[in-house]
Amino acid sequence: AVRESECHAFASDRAVAVLIDRSGDDLVTAKNSQPGFAQEGAFSLFLDGGGADRFAGPVGIGVKASERFGFGMFIDLGGDDRFIEGLMSGTISVRSHTGVSASFANNDVATDVKPIAPGSVQATSSEIDMLWLQVNASGPKSLESSRRLVGIGQAAFARFCDAFAADSITRSRRTAAQILSQLSSARSILADKMATASSKARAALFDVASYAKVGELRSLIGPALQSPDTRLEATRYAGVLGAKEFIEPISSLVLGADALTSQQAVLALAILGDEKLVSTMEALMNSDDMITRHAAIEFVARFPRGYELGKSLLSRQVEEDQITGIELLALSKDSEGVRLCGAGLNSPFNAVRIKALTILNGRVPEMYRNRVIALMSDSNNLVSAVARGIDIGR
Repeated sequence: AVRESECHAFASDRAVAVLIDRSGDDLVTAKNSQPGFAQEGAFSLFLDGGGADRFAGPVGIGVKASERFGFGMFIDLGGDDRFIEGLMSGTISVRSHTGVSASFANNDVATDVKPIAPGSVQATSSEIDMLWLQVNASGPKSLESSRRLVGIGQAAFARFCDAFAADSITRSRRTAAQILSQLSSARSILADKMATASSKARAALFDVASYAKVGELRSLIGPALQSPDTRLEATRYAGVLGAKEFIEPISSLVLGADALTSQQAVLALAILGDEKLVSTMEALMNSDDMITRHAAIEFVARFPRGYELGKSLLSRQVEEDQITGIELLALSKDSEGVRLCGAGLNSPFNAVRIKALTILNGRVPEMYRNRVIALMSDSNNLVSAVARGIDIGR
């Protein structure tokens, strides 16, 4: 796990990871170390208590993967800690809106694993089955087992399709995708196995094709969108391929499917980017689902409507509207968008001032730099803490 950076409160694929370090003098490091890391709709929390700790990478990171962002949080509650980058004593650092790190303390290398080539490892059928079981179990042997399966290649992929796809987890599917992306012969196996696979296995194989970004299953998307057993994975796959011919059936899933499929439909439509869907996406900007809301805002911001709507929302005396307006302007293609976000620094709402600060971090327009400095002494402790962590730029 340390070799792959899947440690120190690492969360992926809608999971929740929590790590509490109560005390002790620790060196927190790993390959590409990022304590409190989340992706793919997951949440991560790293709580650090006492002790003199050293952190060898950025903390509180949320990134987008498979079109779903994660939210990572790192809280430093005490001790004599040192951070290589990002966090300073007594500050709150916000990375876009998907990562937060905060220090309330008085603070002022793993070995790389060489890639393995498919077909370079020999194994019996029973050994292959054992390796897949170990990957699916997510235990201490799962990473090395995954690596060996990639080395086995075609035989391992075929066995996955036959016996393990239906009950597979994300790690197993990503392992299969590694083989698929590196071994062209596995692509014909994928197409053949889909013809006889169970509905659960077909759903898993759509995921594998999405992770590998291969187009062999494109002709099967239409029928798969009609089935409740496969429509979620087929929707994701259509988005990965940029298959615009499926915009209409995917649009019908936004309001006519279960919550996860509806969310995935919005994400796929955001990728496919048809301007005629702007009004639909505009309505979804008020969604209670954070992933759906963010995807809708990103979509609307691509088009001229996003810039005009952003200005209008920011001018209203409603907290939620001002926040959405700032987000639209920050993502718009108009060069004036970022400058207009600065108006949020003067908002009467604490959350809006914080949103404007985080959006402008590292690129504060000159006309607003004195305002950022003034917010370092804001009457609201959260606003002042965020302001103290802002890079006003040069």
